[in-house]
Amino acid sequence: MDKWASSGVIEPDTANAIHNLTPTDVDLSPSNNSDWVFVVMGAGAAMGPLDTLLSMGATVIALDLPIPSVWKRLFDKARKSKGSIIFPMIHNGSSSGGGEALSSASTNDPNITEEEMESIAGCNLLTQIPEIISWLLLQCPTKRLVLGSYAYLDSAAFVTVSLAMDAVASEVLRIRKDSALAYLCSPTDVFAIPHGARDESRKRFYERGTWAQSMIQTLSRERVFEQNVVEETRHGSIPIVDCQVLQQGPNYFLAKRLQHWRAMVSRYGDNSTTVVSSNVAPASFTKSVLSNKLFGIVFSGAHNFPPVEIFQPETSNVLMTYLLLHDLKEQTTNKNNDNTSSIRRRSDLVDHPLNLFATTPVHNGFWRLGFQIRSLLELVVAYYFIDKVGKSKLAAAAVGVGAAAVMRSRL
Repeated sequence: MDKWASSGVIEPDTANAIHNLTPTDVDLSPSNNSDWVFVVMGAGAAMGPLDTLLSMGATVIALDLPIPSVWKRLFDKARKSKGSIIFPMIHNGSSSGGGEALSSASTNDPNITEEEMESIAGCNLLTQIPEIISWLLLQCPTKRLVLGSYAYLDSAAFVTVSLAMDAVASEVLRIRKDSALAYLCSPTDVFAIPHGARDESRKRFYERGTWAQSMIQTLSRERVFEQNVVEETRHGSIPIVDCQVLQQGPNYFLAKRLQHWRAMVSRYGDNSTTVVSSNVAPASFTKSVLSNKLFGIVFSGAHNFPPVEIFQPETSNVLMTYLLLHDLKEQTTNKNNDNTSSIRRRSDLVDHPLNLFATTPVHNGFWRLGFQIRSLLELVVAYYFIDKVGKSKLAAAAVGVGAAAVMRSRL
């Protein structure tokens, strides 16, 4: 954590948040009598917290489609861990089209075989919203729910499933008011950032150094090596960083805007005391990323632009789960202390709801890079192919530039 913080891959308060966790904070087993039960919508998601939560002994309420292979994988993880999974069951002959009440089962139930569990587990967030809400309201009534939205679908379906998760989370929160909300923010987005990140980013931009970089910026009419930090907004001294990669598409950004809006309204709305964890999660080498050859190449070549570092998903899962637990601890501790967390009171942050995302981020170094990510894509691709061919070969430069030109047409 200290190495990442000193190099600019994360912010200093992110490292401090992890340092401040104790062994008791990350022991979620029943013997430790944790107050929280974790609802994971999109239980099979690559960036979700399910694996780490189970390893800590947590009780996880898992929601995912009724696909036996998905549930076999989830149940295998539960059986190898200290934790347990509570899951909804479809009924024999049901098509998960909605209208039929869900029933409950747990991986701790000795009366159901593994094969039976796999064949009846699951629900459909897109067609069973009322049934899922009613079912969740009955689960673990003496505990507090952490309502985590992690499901992902491609294109417009991501907006649809985000709306479905929002409907479930907001209605359960309305009735079980002591629940918490949990999200993961994409690092390739637009955020308010701390002044320390702004200052280092500007320093990197103005000290970009080589004559070659200056020449490329001039020849590209500043499309390449474009500055990533925008001047302060009209709302005050709030630096804004632009890390968008437009190839992710408008549906993706709309879905993420919906999550940001719900997080801010719930955390900072009138008379709200809701605990909200919505941290920037790192870009990672997940299977979904690597299945897109273009993004796989971009991620593989990004390390040539310090301080950028792309994470392995196993590292991301553990780190983001720890930050979730930090948020639950810190906001609960400060709940009766003017509804303002200690980190949000940092002197370098203006009092504004956008600062919910400016605290404890894991941004891969994008905030302190100095340049917009999308303004470096051709160069990242070129570096990738240069690395493949070999930096010692004269032909490497030609291969890299040629590959970048081809990729630019695809971009």
